[in-house]
Amino acid sequence: MQSGSVAFTSSREDCQSLTRRVLDATGAKTVAELKALSTDEIIALNDEVGKFFRFPERDGDLIPENPYSRFDGFNSTIDMLIGSNADEVRYWIDAMGGERKFDLAAELWCRYIMMSLDSAESNSANSYFKYFRDQDEHMEGPQTAQAFLNDLMFRGPAIEMAKRHAQSGGKTYMYLWRQKLQTSPQGTYYGACHASEVCYVLNTGRQIKTDEVTDSALASEVQQMWVNFAATGNPSTPSHYWPAYESLQGATMILDKTSITVYNNDKLPGQLVYISPLLKEYISPVFSDLLDKAPWYAGITIGSLLAVVLLLVWLIVKLRRRSKKKSK
Repeated sequence: MQSGSVAFTSSREDCQSLTRRVLDATGAKTVAELKALSTDEIIALNDEVGKFFRFPERDGDLIPENPYSRFDGFNSTIDMLIGSNADEVRYWIDAMGGERKFDLAAELWCRYIMMSLDSAESNSANSYFKYFRDQDEHMEGPQTAQAFLNDLMFRGPAIEMAKRHAQSGGKTYMYLWRQKLQTSPQGTYYGACHASEVCYVLNTGRQIKTDEVTDSALASEVQQMWVNFAATGNPSTPSHYWPAYESLQGATMILDKTSITVYNNDKLPGQLVYISPLLKEYISPVFSDLLDKAPWYAGITIGSLLAVVLLLVWLIVKLRRRSKKKSK
């Protein structure tokens, strides 16, 4: 399971919201009218209202209300290789219109999430941000916001699923992808973003986003790991012994040019402790809608700042004119 988790599921309320949006957009009143939509109309509809509504529903039947419970022995006979990337959310920089707008969107999203938390959860989230500031006083708001989203959406859920699967007797292997995309000095910094490992696993020779050449040695080794897991249930290679994940030790393969195994969930205690209570905050499409509106928010913010600057300039000019009149 690469960079995916049960966090990406929708509540019944989310799905009902989507249904209302679809009906409003199409004017349809019956299922027959919906089925009569053409392919082109459905594609246009997806662009308009369904862009981020791609998650299955936690219906309490096929997917439990608490989807993590599915890893408590339900599938313990299935071997699992699971992991995430160090900079997952930076994949969406381009979709937000560039790094500045993306930074704004990340902070807005975090604030929106905070609004939905109860008192205990809010304290845990605030402790997470304080933890980062204590570790590095130079770390800015957008950086901590992106770290928070990475851990809440990807890393935290991956660790929780791996822990439960291992505790139930399922053979589990955990990784953290840390190989960053190579870019030109003037290029966008994507880091080890979402899907950046795929070109290595498939050994395509070219990176996503930048189309730069991949590291051939790392690509060959990683591809062999995935092939070995598919063939034998064990991703170890002659060059890299990959121990199974255990809930207490949390063996994790850090994948980059100097791939090594680390223990204790690969997370410093502060991060994991503060994220764990928030894992029930699934990634609602409403949050994604907010991200999709980030360029609009950015425009409003820039416009407001410009208005303030113009007002200050006007006041300064007016005060200077008054001062000149008095001196005469």
